[in-house]
Amino acid sequence: MSSPPNSVRAAATPETIAVVGTGAVGTALAAWFARAGHRVMACSRSAPERPAVVIDEGDGPRAYPVRWHTAPTQVDATADWVFVATKLPDTLAAAKWLAALVGPSTRIVAAQNGVDHRERFAELTDAPVVPALVYFIAERLAVGSVQVRRVDQELVLPDDETGRLAARLCNNSGIVAETEPDFTTQAWRKLLINATANPLTVLTSRRLEVLREPPVAELALALLEETVQVGRTVGARFGDSSPAEALAWLQALDPDGTTSMLQDRENNRGREHEGLTGTVVRLARQHGIPTPVSDTVLALLRGLSTSPAGSSR
Repeated sequence: MSSPPNSVRAAATPETIAVVGTGAVGTALAAWFARAGHRVMACSRSAPERPAVVIDEGDGPRAYPVRWHTAPTQVDATADWVFVATKLPDTLAAAKWLAALVGPSTRIVAAQNGVDHRERFAELTDAPVVPALVYFIAERLAVGSVQVRRVDQELVLPDDETGRLAARLCNNSGIVAETEPDFTTQAWRKLLINATANPLTVLTSRRLEVLREPPVAELALALLEETVQVGRTVGARFGDSSPAEALAWLQALDPDGTTSMLQDRENNRGREHEGLTGTVVRLARQHGIPTPVSDTVLALLRGLSTSPAGSSR
């Protein structure tokens, strides 16, 4: 196994951290926590041949040991922290894992897309739930193996007691985490990105470079403007320049970067459009806001979701 890079200190007090859902985001989190010396349980339906996670951050693959569980019945101890990194449609499936992993002092971090993290888990657990916005770009290469493009701001958490504890855990483990007092606005800023980059890369079957093409950029800006209008009605604080700033941020990303929904389409997995574009359209209708571009994009995404297996390749 590889030893931690010099820039990462071993955890002063190792904690037991479970990661539920080992797609791209979950595998990266598991690797970073294991690298820092925490006791990591990787929880998913499938496992690699050896009990490890492999991460490539641009300097070659490095492997770190974890305990791998493929069923909740294999869990023999509760965790200090549970990071749920499943896709939105799989949130309910995490309930059995939570029943096995959550003890009296367990805290849950919902490292998922969307803007309603705590509401999503309200019926699944009584444990404290910390919403986390994920910004690093991760691409799953195989079960337990991931390639990551890191960014300046990798996780954003609410600026409350549990959020600050989660941020401290992440920062001490080499994950750049920040807390924000106005988390509603931050969650909608992330939705601006997700409700634009994910649909357009899926519908074009291309990576982030497609957002630099003028016709696609024009469409992206229209999606961003509609999402800003809807976000304002539920308390997000957006300025007039927010759509253009979000587009500039997207276009500055590595053009060879991918999105989670594009990876899902390429691997014939279920997609998260109902929790992203679907949220924009649903709230727009509740508040009487016209969103013709988002409506059209959602219709196309729903059409893709009913395609026969393999036809989206």
